[in-house]
Amino acid sequence: MKYISPQIYIYLQSVQAYIAPPIAACLLFGVLHPRLNGSGALAALVTGLVLSAARLVLELEKAHLAGGTVWFWFASVNFLHFAVLLFVLCTAILVFVSFATPPPAAERVADLTYQTAAPSAATQATPREQRRNVAWSVLLAAVIGVLWIVFR
Repeated sequence: MKYISPQIYIYLQSVQAYIAPPIAACLLFGVLHPRLNGSGALAALVTGLVLSAARLVLELEKAHLAGGTVWFWFASVNFLHFAVLLFVLCTAILVFVSFATPPPAAERVADLTYQTAAPSAATQATPREQRRNVAWSVLLAAVIGVLWIVFR
């Protein structure tokens, strides 16, 4: 732990940045698109595991790496930037492998994705409630935007 960062918070966040992106990509896009399948998710998760383990090992051995090499850059790039890059790469692998393999059967994804979920009677809103929900959502987005500008 002392080789990665002297601060425990940064250490914990960097380890989280290695674990979370592949899982987040599979969950987020798996819920949003019914065409994605288990083969794509497995490929994305394994790729994330391999790259994250390599990053952790290289980060621990960074002192022994020659500066200016790809390995040194891979070991020293900010962990937040690494998380974004890993998320994008795992998403691309998830989509590519899923579209290169057969789609899951329709009955297997029924009520599992956003597009295949059947609306229930309890979630049906009147037009007035929908307008109110949209207005509150716009207000919330505006407040978040103002707070982001104030605290940037």
